[in-house]
Amino acid sequence: RRSAVDVVNQALRLQHGGVDDGVHARAPAGVVSMAMLVSMADGAAEAAPSKAGLALASRLGEQGTPDVVLVDAPPGVHRAPERTWCTWQSGKHPWDEAVAMRWDRVAVHDHAGTGATYDLAPLSYTMIRSSDYERVASERLLRTGVRRMTAVVTGVVDGTDAAVVHGADLTATWVFDTRPTPPARPGRVALLQHFRGWWVRTAVDAFDPSVAGLMDFRLPQP
Repeated sequence: RRSAVDVVNQALRLQHGGVDDGVHARAPAGVVSMAMLVSMADGAAEAAPSKAGLALASRLGEQGTPDVVLVDAPPGVHRAPERTWCTWQSGKHPWDEAVAMRWDRVAVHDHAGTGATYDLAPLSYTMIRSSDYERVASERLLRTGVRRMTAVVTGVVDGTDAAVVHGADLTATWVFDTRPTPPARPGRVALLQHFRGWWVRTAVDAFDPSVAGLMDFRLPQP
């Protein structure tokens, strides 16, 4: 499975006369074609912004890809509230500067209350806060030639020779629109996963911060 960076690099090689059997003349799904500018769009009305645009822009900028523009949603309702992402990791995390927590052990409790703690080596469970991710991504982008602009993207229209980003007044060669796809029908939800929980304060220490509670079935299950 190819990354978005691979797709962009292959597209640029094709535009400059290169040959790549892995890319057809027709652009892949989600990618619109034309001539030299790469634009990412994060956020729009009724759509929480993903951070895929930040990651892609950072990678492209670091490898020296020319003419990259990142379109950010303006502060307010067009941006998602702060969140966290947790991943399994082996070795150094590619966004290590943004990692807020890292666990080498996890705990599991069954319905009867029996608990067990497991060592994850050679893996670790890492957590990144979205605010830290955005901070690190912005620092990386400052060291590149990527241009940033703020706009509410209302749509991306593919044409014969160019892709037009409405709301940002951009015409681009390749547009990667990282906004979540809206539900197919009103009242339906997209396949997005979110977790909610409670902050718990105790009079005495009750948790081991070096162990992540992975699964706890002692509580009633819906």
